[in-house]
Amino acid sequence: MASGKRCKVCGKPLKGEGDIGPTCEEHLGLVGKYYMIRSGEPNPDEYISLVELCNLAQEYGKSRYWMVKLTGGDAGVNPPTFPEFTIYKFGNQKYCRRSAIKTMRELAGQK
Repeated sequence: MASGKRCKVCGKPLKGEGDIGPTCEEHLGLVGKYYMIRSGEPNPDEYISLVELCNLAQEYGKSRYWMVKLTGGDAGVNPPTFPEFTIYKFGNQKYCRRSAIKTMRELAGQK
């Protein structure tokens, strides 16, 4: 529920019971707090895109939302559930290490 208060920077309604502050999470500098920013191109043997991980989660009977929550959320405001779900950002694309596939499979109850 919106509290009726708005971000003083962008005017976006503030959510939650308590005050986040005078600005929204994005303008507090919290968005991307847990991202690992990388330059260049990701090595496909080492990284898998977040989109591909979400597709796999659906194949395992889980939602895309469930998968993204394991990373701490798409905005990188919260820490990942496990280190292998850390988001690595290459340009505008988000990736996780390939080790996340095994952990995700186990959490989804797949062999």
